[in-house]
Amino acid sequence: MKPLFQITPCCLIKCVALSIGFLLMSFPLQAQRMPNLLRDSTTVNQSQSADQSSRSAKAPLTPIVVGDGITPSSYTSAVGVPFTLPVAYAFSSPTGKPLSYFIGGFSSLYINGATGVISGIPENAGRFGITVGAQDGDGNIVYSGFTLITKEALEIRSPQSATVGVPLSIPTAYAFFLPAVLTCNSLPPGLRFDARSGLITGTPTINGHFGITIAGTNSLDQPESHGFYLDVQLNPAINEPPRQRGNGLTSPQSATIGQPFSLSVTYAYDFYDPEGLPLTYLASPCLPV
Repeated sequence: MKPLFQITPCCLIKCVALSIGFLLMSFPLQAQRMPNLLRDSTTVNQSQSADQSSRSAKAPLTPIVVGDGITPSSYTSAVGVPFTLPVAYAFSSPTGKPLSYFIGGFSSLYINGATGVISGIPENAGRFGITVGAQDGDGNIVYSGFTLITKEALEIRSPQSATVGVPLSIPTAYAFFLPAVLTCNSLPPGLRFDARSGLITGTPTINGHFGITIAGTNSLDQPESHGFYLDVQLNPAINEPPRQRGNGLTSPQSATIGQPFSLSVTYAYDFYDPEGLPLTYLASPCLPV
């Protein structure tokens, strides 16, 4: 029986040739599509980039808050004590246009619209939220803020008393709210002042009524000062030596050779005894003959 289908060498060659022909016909079609895809992708990317550039060009360059804005976020002051705070550093203008400043939240404080320096004297104690705005010439505004805590001003108790020869200790730093560098240059003899702790210590050596002033400059370079009176009493157990009143005797004195010389007894009033005891007077043993 003969097969229904017989592959001859001639037919095999024709089939192979036909397959190769189909493959060759398909390559041009794929090659034609590739450039179109590349051109389409480039066009899309160019379009997206143009849209982004357009949006960036249209976006307004408004003022910005630099870093965390006004720092630290909390300040302390006292009623009746001047308060000053520069805040312009917390804002910037990308366009280079000058900014103007305004403030809200506390009626006792004002701001220089050109320099951005806040100043004023707090009138009320409390905790206040202060808002500062920066505006450019186009009306664009940004904000930053801080908290201001104001306390009732404390004064050093006055007058205070002490006794000659008796050690004392007087604190003063509590009257200053902000960290301050303190000075005192009006202490009676025998007393000393610790600038770090604000403590007056020592042993008074003379009696009298003394005015003492403590001055300080806080961390914002703001001056503060507080004063009080110190009454130093005599110590009955201590016999105080006589003292000179004022500048003492007038010096120099003049005399003429061969002419009598006398010194008015009123000069005796240039000396006194703290306990009120009578004094006797001695002249220098080196008087001229």
